[in-house]
Amino acid sequence: QERLGLKTSVGALDFNLGCSGYVYGLSLADGLIRSGAAKRILFITAETYSKYIHSTDRSLRTIFGDGSAATLIETVESPTLGAFQFGTDGSGADTLLVNKGGARPAEDSLQPRHRQRWPSALYMDGPSLISFTVAHIPALVADILTLADKKQDDIDLFLLHQATRKMLEQLQAGLGLDETRLPIILENCGNTVSSTLPILINELRNNGRLRPGMENLL
Repeated sequence: QERLGLKTSVGALDFNLGCSGYVYGLSLADGLIRSGAAKRILFITAETYSKYIHSTDRSLRTIFGDGSAATLIETVESPTLGAFQFGTDGSGADTLLVNKGGARPAEDSLQPRHRQRWPSALYMDGPSLISFTVAHIPALVADILTLADKKQDDIDLFLLHQATRKMLEQLQAGLGLDETRLPIILENCGNTVSSTLPILINELRNNGRLRPGMENLL
């Protein structure tokens, strides 16, 4: 706030969520604006997963990248955000975690479900995460379309979290889409967690694939 030269009457809050953080942040901004509590929101995502990944970890180092983005969300007469759908399944907590550190006592550490091959603080069970995502995301997309009273053909672009190419290609197949409608752009940044969607949006804008007036699903 101080470095940006913003007034002290500006509110500020932090929340820590991970891969779904961008969509949740948009939903929070949408709610604040619709309620009249805010008119203009600067939404910042920032991830430094490299601090959790050991230099010898050839598995995670090839997937994750550090990244950040800033998104300005403003009041308009006709809202362009909506039809948010939420979900939580804590049974998969042991598939992606940093199992120690912070305020968590050592005796309360959640153990990874498989032997950890590398000395990184971050543990990820990639195959289980891909299986879960491919099994559940198509139904989630269908639910969002129903809430928005839209059909799949009404959507120009399906902008999904850029986790890994393998996962996104399987989702393309599951949704019956190709890269023209479900783009995969992660070769320069990798998986930047909560920042993949704004980075994707920026890339698509820069290359002309994302234009004003399009209707997209995140």
